[in-house]
Amino acid sequence: MSSDIFSLFEADTKKEVKNICSELKVTSEDLLYLVKLSEAKIVEFPYLHASKFIEETPENVYLTEKNIQAITNNGIGKLDRDAQKAVKKLFQAPIQVKRTTAHLFYRSDYRFWHLFFFDRNDWYIRENHWDFGSHIHYVNWLWPNLECQKVWSDFCENGKKSIGGHEHIRFGK
Repeated sequence: MSSDIFSLFEADTKKEVKNICSELKVTSEDLLYLVKLSEAKIVEFPYLHASKFIEETPENVYLTEKNIQAITNNGIGKLDRDAQKAVKKLFQAPIQVKRTTAHLFYRSDYRFWHLFFFDRNDWYIRENHWDFGSHIHYVNWLWPNLECQKVWSDFCENGKKSIGGHEHIRFGK
């Protein structure tokens, strides 16, 4: 029997979760389906949903007063060296911004919960930090010493680096 995303919600042990994660491939549509089920508030899927989108912009991509002045002073025409540096920095900003997304599915008493999270680098097929390529991260209520509200507040404050010991799940678009 192959696993689907609902297998994670039915697992009773962390070992079972690890086995499911090793077989599973999740898509954007799977996550969207869980969100829609949560919004529908049906008895068969008694989970609420919270999401968080974090953007981290490195300091080195902000334009300095010197950069702005170089562009302003350059005027129309070929860019001088300082203006070229400023424009290059301007075009690097969208590439270097780190965007992290999380989807938390939880019951109203916070006892049962499931957190899926990822950033743009996790979806890269090549040069990925995980040997199997494109993936998302997952942790749930079966992890010892983790509580829903604490995990969520830590994630919202510090991003994915705040959650250790998570599982990887293959991701396909």
